[in-house]
Amino acid sequence: MSAHSGPVHSKITRAVVIAVATLLGTATLSLAAPMAVGAAAEQPEATNSSAVACPEGWTVVNRVGTSPLGNGGTLDHYIVNGMELDVPAAPSTFQPLEATNAELATYGLPARPQGSDALAAWTRVMRTWRPTPDAGICAGPAGLHFQSVTSNWSGMVATSSSNLWNALNGEFTQPTYNSAGCSDASEASWVGLGGYGMWPLIQDGTYMEPGPKYFAFAEWLNSSNQNPPYTLQSVSVSPGNLMYTYVYYDSSSAKAEFFVQNETNGTNQTYWLSNASSYYTGKTIDFVDEKPWSTLPDFNEIPWSDTMEGEVNGSWYDLGNQSPITVIMEHNNTVLAEPGGMVTSTSFNDYWYACQ
Repeated sequence: MSAHSGPVHSKITRAVVIAVATLLGTATLSLAAPMAVGAAAEQPEATNSSAVACPEGWTVVNRVGTSPLGNGGTLDHYIVNGMELDVPAAPSTFQPLEATNAELATYGLPARPQGSDALAAWTRVMRTWRPTPDAGICAGPAGLHFQSVTSNWSGMVATSSSNLWNALNGEFTQPTYNSAGCSDASEASWVGLGGYGMWPLIQDGTYMEPGPKYFAFAEWLNSSNQNPPYTLQSVSVSPGNLMYTYVYYDSSSAKAEFFVQNETNGTNQTYWLSNASSYYTGKTIDFVDEKPWSTLPDFNEIPWSDTMEGEVNGSWYDLGNQSPITVIMEHNNTVLAEPGGMVTSTSFNDYWYACQ
């Protein structure tokens, strides 16, 4: 969840540090103003903090308003560190496989991508999708910055000299937490645009920590604004679940979209982040398992599949066709985790070796 290089960055932290922190505060999809069919005036409100079960040390973000969407859908509004974050939810009758791209955009689902592999993956994900109400947002601690560790990623990335990519998706099986005898062990698996050798980064995925606790998150970082991660509370996560992760940036509206779905149980959630241009670069795509804290739990093996990226022109391609770079996680000349290379053009396996 950290940028791959740079002076400082925000990370998910352990409760002992959190306790002293103060909280401040595809490719063709359009993120323009959502379609509101028969919309009434927005109703300001504040989420009841007791109704949202945040992870220990995380803080509830109050909802500032809700707008109705067509056919019973809703659009909840939040302000996070001065930025607008909107969470759409589709009505209970919504059928994504039968919906138009305009309807998919209204309710925050990825559009049907171009390309047979990407379309097949999208169709499989949408078959398991089910309507999931907004369960709220929890914010990690703001103002906590750590020295960037250039070796805290393990996975596959690709780079470009221009803003070639504006979307990507990937699937992985959620690993089981095993501290391997190491204290403060935690692990995050995510996809992202940017971050490899540069600061702008938008990312989403899952995170696990002692407890054990598992949850989905989204985060956006740049050199000036070290935003905390935010939980996608609507997505329930358990070991062995098949997780679908998707990130998209729309240059026409300067909005970033974060979408995570548990394909095993169908729960899902979308974030729309406004004014996100300073957090976007299309020069790198990342499929990463990360050590965000002091040690790495034994995740044994994390299989990644359907690793694909969308170009700005609307086309989708397999990661294996983008000359991907193998990124190895190391500490004190010890390999902690390492992918075994591309198994197919859209899949690879990441292997754990040590916890330090």
